[in-house]
Amino acid sequence: MKRIYLFITLIMAGLFMVNCGRTGQFTSSGMLPGSVIYTVDTTGDTGYFSSMAFDNNGNPWIAYYDATDGVLKLAHYNGGGFVTEVVDKNGDTGLYPSLAIDGNNVPHITYYDATDSVLKYAYKTLQGWVIRTIDPFNPNGTYSSLKLDASGNPHFTYITAAPLNYELKYGFINSSNGLNLQFVDTGASLQQGYGSGDINFTSSLQLTPQGIPYVSYYNASNGTLKLGSYDTLTQQWNLQIVANGSELQPSSKDVGMYNSLVLDSGNNPHISYYDADNGTLRYAYNDGTGWNYEYIDAESFVGAYNSIAIDQFGNPVVAYQDVTNDALKFAIRGNKGWSTYYVDRSDIYRTGYWISMAKSPAGGLGISYRNATSHALMFAYINYY
Repeated sequence: MKRIYLFITLIMAGLFMVNCGRTGQFTSSGMLPGSVIYTVDTTGDTGYFSSMAFDNNGNPWIAYYDATDGVLKLAHYNGGGFVTEVVDKNGDTGLYPSLAIDGNNVPHITYYDATDSVLKYAYKTLQGWVIRTIDPFNPNGTYSSLKLDASGNPHFTYITAAPLNYELKYGFINSSNGLNLQFVDTGASLQQGYGSGDINFTSSLQLTPQGIPYVSYYNASNGTLKLGSYDTLTQQWNLQIVANGSELQPSSKDVGMYNSLVLDSGNNPHISYYDADNGTLRYAYNDGTGWNYEYIDAESFVGAYNSIAIDQFGNPVVAYQDVTNDALKFAIRGNKGWSTYYVDRSDIYRTGYWISMAKSPAGGLGISYRNATSHALMFAYINYY
């Protein structure tokens, strides 16, 4: 099996190097070695809200929104190149997709239908796509995050617009009792008079091997990063404020707008997140005794659209946007702290929007993102081992 993954990786890398479009000044200092770039889709104004995952064969899949046609699209690498298809074209749909691939290499996607203001869920069968509306009684369904448990059941978080506020919900679907929905954080409204404030812009879901959900999210009213974890004994969500900004700099009052969560082998949470007051990228992790805080990158104006993963050596790695240099950057945490590199850097193109990163079965890392100047969906494959 390792030989198959290595062969696929080498074929992909060779193809990317031959077919990649213009990617900027790769001879400049600070470029990450072992990274190759491919232009996936340039049709119209596309590549928004990308979400990527690898299948069991190490082939990348990317779900994304095409703004020209207002449709949800899916691209995947088939051994010879990327092919694309339209998943849903009913109205203006496909915003904020989240993609997962099951053990049979079947794609599953949650996404927002802007025409009907609902969250939808799609998965593919031999007969075509099966699409269902998840929550028809609550408006919105934005910023969804989808994961599959060990049995292939979908679990997802998303944001709804309750009266006068935004709230975070969690749901799952299984064969025994169907669809289950519940509130994670109810926010605050003038009608209710309680809650923690408007929740918006991001939610990032992860599952333990036992299927226990953890979700990081942003409290827009208070400018805080929060984490919810489900207690199977009490059947309640445990909510905590992870960061309010002052942990690293007293002047920071608004953190967490962009956040990304991953769990390590001990089910300890690691979160990358953005400091909007100072334009820096931060990192919080819980070692089992408490939270620890670090800067990932505090140079220039950096940290939006970040995505975190754990590499094959157990190191946290983060992909993110550098607005000052119009670049896609990558950071890895080693024994001496964080090291940062450029993946896609150019003086011409504005790139690094709507980033999604995943680890390949072969050990490499894939990053999907949008180039805002060429209006294209891009993919970078990293193998620095």
